[in-house]
Amino acid sequence: MMMLPARPPHFLPEVFGDDCNEWVADRFVRDGTVPGKKNPGIRAVVPFGGGYTMCPGRHFATNEIFSFVATIFRNFDITFCDPSQREVRPKTEWPTLTGLPPDGDVFVTIRLRK
Repeated sequence: MMMLPARPPHFLPEVFGDDCNEWVADRFVRDGTVPGKKNPGIRAVVPFGGGYTMCPGRHFATNEIFSFVATIFRNFDITFCDPSQREVRPKTEWPTLTGLPPDGDVFVTIRLRK
């Protein structure tokens, strides 16, 4: 089996703009009129490979992830333990084959909704 890291193509300045190494929450909704601030479009994100090597279970996996996240948010109340903490950014300098860890400690309270 051969695995290639999926992260490097997602940080190309010519596709994602000058801020490709920064967390930009609205990257895919900006209009692209500001120089260096591109909107790469959703087709630029290829977590399951591309071409004839695409993962045959990618649609199932994506639906499972969406279902899991929706179920968590529907059934639980999640709040920060420290109310002054308002955002969490990913640690983008790490090479990874999976998700990125947060850039610091994140403490949350999770309670079952009534």
